[in-house]
Amino acid sequence: MPGTGDHGCMTAEPLPHAPGLRRALDEAAGIAREAGHTALDTEHLVLASLRHPSSPLARAFQRTGANLAAISDALHETLRNGPYPNPNEHPDNGEGCAR
Repeated sequence: MPGTGDHGCMTAEPLPHAPGLRRALDEAAGIAREAGHTALDTEHLVLASLRHPSSPLARAFQRTGANLAAISDALHETLRNGPYPNPNEHPDNGEGCAR
């Protein structure tokens, strides 16, 4: 089971066998890379989940009547415009989790 290291960050221990989780993390990392981001943030993870309407997160949003396309558009807008357009402006200033 993964533990926490300095600053409460997850250690590099392997994730338990969860193919859906691994796929979501890989897709989120791809979204971050495509956007030129050096950090993997919540927005990237949510976008990766929304790409799959059968994902638990997408289904939860759908049950509330949320518009998945509108959520996706808003997240893309957030990622384009901030809040951390410059990695040096990220709140951990490079001292937190290795990204």
